Amino acid sequence: MKGWVFSGKLFEEPFKGLCKVFFQGEKVYFIQEDSLSPCYEPGEGFPKELQPRGRLFSPKGEIMWQREGDKYVILLLTEMPGMKFEDFELVPGEWEVEDGHEFHLIPPDTPYISPPFSAYPEGAKRLKACVYLKEGMACLIRLKEFGNDKQI
Repeated sequence: MKGWVFSGKLFEEPFKGLCKVFFQGEKVYFIQEDSLSPCYEPGEGFPKELQPRGRLFSPKGEIMWQREGDKYVILLLTEMPGMKFEDFELVPGEWEVEDGHEFHLIPPDTPYISPPFSAYPEGAKRLKACVYLKEGMACLIRLKEFGNDKQI
């Protein structure tokens, strides 16, 4: 399957608008690095407050961000053809997607995981993802959804 990777920079409000439009009607999840404590904050829906670094994802695609000054540097990954985003450029290269990967999640209170997760949405036990390959080399893992053994 073919994939597309877009990159761009946006101020906070246009960035939030992009997320709402891109994920409209989708069940969406996020993982952010908590800036006040050494742990990851995962959740369902849109985060109440954006942390300096994070990812927002659904089966439709994923948006990764990192704040630089007053803007967010953004990567947007999707397998949907024909998408265009104002102020974004396609990352050059041929992107192929290996779908169907599932990762077993280690309990969030496991002491040897650093930094730890605070909890998983809905008590999830698995994470569904796909791998983006650029010219045959694995470069990115795109998260799709959290789930339990029966859901995924």
